Amino acid sequence: MKNIIKKELPILFLIVVTMTILLSILHDNPLEVLKVFLVEKNFIFSTIIYFLLVTTSTIFSSITIAPIIPFISKIFGPVYSFILTFLGVFTGTMISFLIARKFGKEFILKFFSKNNLETVEKKTPRNLKFFNIIFFRFFNSPDSLSYFLGLHSKVNFLKYSIATAIGISPVIFILSFGPESISNSNKLLFFFLLIAIFIILFSYLFFQFLLLKKVKLVTHSGAFHSDDIFAAATLSLFLEKRGMQYEIIRTRDKKLLEEFKKEARNKKDTTYVFDIGGEYDEESDLFDHHQEGSLIRENNIPYSSFGLVWKKYGEKLCGSKEIMEIIDQKICLPVDAIDNGILISKNILDFKPYDFGSFQKSFYPISGDNKDFNKAFLEVVGIFKKILEKEIKKAYKIIKDEKEFCKIYNSSKEKRYIYLKNNLILPKNISIKYPELLFTIHKGFEKGFIINTVKSSEKDPFERKKHFPKSWSGKQEEDLEKISGVDGATFCHKGIFIAGASNLEAAQKMTEIALTEE
Repeated sequence: MKNIIKKELPILFLIVVTMTILLSILHDNPLEVLKVFLVEKNFIFSTIIYFLLVTTSTIFSSITIAPIIPFISKIFGPVYSFILTFLGVFTGTMISFLIARKFGKEFILKFFSKNNLETVEKKTPRNLKFFNIIFFRFFNSPDSLSYFLGLHSKVNFLKYSIATAIGISPVIFILSFGPESISNSNKLLFFFLLIAIFIILFSYLFFQFLLLKKVKLVTHSGAFHSDDIFAAATLSLFLEKRGMQYEIIRTRDKKLLEEFKKEARNKKDTTYVFDIGGEYDEESDLFDHHQEGSLIRENNIPYSSFGLVWKKYGEKLCGSKEIMEIIDQKICLPVDAIDNGILISKNILDFKPYDFGSFQKSFYPISGDNKDFNKAFLEVVGIFKKILEKEIKKAYKIIKDEKEFCKIYNSSKEKRYIYLKNNLILPKNISIKYPELLFTIHKGFEKGFIINTVKSSEKDPFERKKHFPKSWSGKQEEDLEKISGVDGATFCHKGIFIAGASNLEAAQKMTEIALTEE
């Protein structure tokens, strides 16, 4: 599709230009000829064609229609030209936004320039707010910004529509009414043109010197670890949430580091230094942990740079202290411990699990070149940002689900097993909080119903309060139905800690049988 548009649209424009030149040679006033043909004889048809041309060029971005707007205003008149161009561009931006939001980046790159999109992604802050969108609309091409906002902005469609309508108006106004004001020396119109030009210039300067003022995230160069990666990911997400631009600087140059630390102490939210610098000062955004006397948690585990950054910015990022503490316990605390050389688990076999450290080291460049390390660091930070975002969303669900779980459990007459209509995340320390509970039943992710046994403790995920009958181990379908006596029994894991049924009644019967087994 993209290649077809690139080939066909320029040809169409070439035909239009060629026809215009021929008309100017054959006729003294070619505009009059076009007015008669397009306006007087084929008004509705030419209106539809121009509207579709503007809408299509806005969506596909292969060529801009801006150069022909003054030409159209001479034929249709500036007012009608403005209205028609505005509607075409507005419609195109709405479609572009919805395509990006619904189908994602891979889909839109089928007909939109990858280079254009990457340029906008580099220059534009994430999560633009209403007035920011208006400012950015004044001087950015409508197509690229529409796709960017559809992909990265959380603004709702109504606000996006209003901001877009305001933002695209000045440029279209200038292109539509410019020729009229110049040719007829219309002072009032010229005054409004100057205002429109001033708005665009002001917004561009505002964009360059305020919105694009980059915050510096400074850490060490060379090999990277989970703590500095997660610290960078946390600060990146925090700044993106505030709509701020930033750059990650990796260096071990002592003079440069002193300059960055001095900037950080100025407390203007322009520089953050972490995992290097030999200093911890939360107020000044200095987050190193390698010096003597570095901060230690109440459980005697020293903080890493991730822990120090999360301590200050975790709640601000999550919007909730409870969510912040869930992430702290789940991700931050283990990273802090391992980075400070504290074992939090023992290998009972002669190999260890594939963890964050293993994952991050897989990105170490074979070349050993510092530039390659910097490139790899940024790549892993992008991945860890996604991990944090996913875990924050999941933490919100954990809190919501526990409240619902508690409500279902308390209202249930049978406390040994409960049916969960929705697929809830089970509460932490479920064996302590709900001592009578032995089984949970919920709908399968694809079909049927799943019966889970409840863990005995958090320390051993494989130890269960109650198991299914040993005779069910590894049995499926007809074999399981025969041995259990339950029509609709579908499977039982060989570890007898999880089983399945085709319907809820069968799942409940299987659970009741398991409860009677010693």
